[in-house]
Amino acid sequence: MNFLKKVDRLFEKFQLSKDNADRYDYPFPMAVFGTLREYPNSQGNSRKMYAYGDVTPVAHLTGFLPHTKPDGINLDFDKDYPGPFEIFFYTPDDWQKVIGPIDDLEGFEPKKRTHGNWYYVRTLMAVRLLPEKEAWWHDTFAQEIWQSNNSSYGGRIKLSIDPERFGDFRTVPAWVYSNEECNDAIKALGQDSPVLWEGKR
Repeated sequence: MNFLKKVDRLFEKFQLSKDNADRYDYPFPMAVFGTLREYPNSQGNSRKMYAYGDVTPVAHLTGFLPHTKPDGINLDFDKDYPGPFEIFFYTPDDWQKVIGPIDDLEGFEPKKRTHGNWYYVRTLMAVRLLPEKEAWWHDTFAQEIWQSNNSSYGGRIKLSIDPERFGDFRTVPAWVYSNEECNDAIKALGQDSPVLWEGKR
């Protein structure tokens, strides 16, 4: 898959760049949960991932972020939990079309690294890709975001993946709208942390 090789090369360039706010301009894939997901039937804000029809992603894959638990529109830390995500890949030009409106939706201002009325912080994470076939072995991505199971923000959906198998899945660097509390807990795991970069606080 050539688009994955391009992302790998982009990350190599990113690692050599200065550690400043300009790093937010790197067009990495977008790994999303909550209302930005498309499956199973286009969640509330998923049209933004297509710039309302003006953009066609290079690829739209499924994956998971280790040690995170999507809870409706929240992202929580949970050791060994494989939080399910959808990953959208774009050309650099198309990425520029989608990133501004999505940052605005999440209340995130990259150059100031502020998060307004929301608590989201765009963080570069090592997301694990699911083979397409395996993704559909689970009913995870067919669950509604608001499916009730006594969670304050709706359903907590989960993939049935043993933590011992996390390393079997290919990683891809992707932007995730996480939060500082979750990031801190993940980073405390040391070498098992999927946080690649979160900007300067």
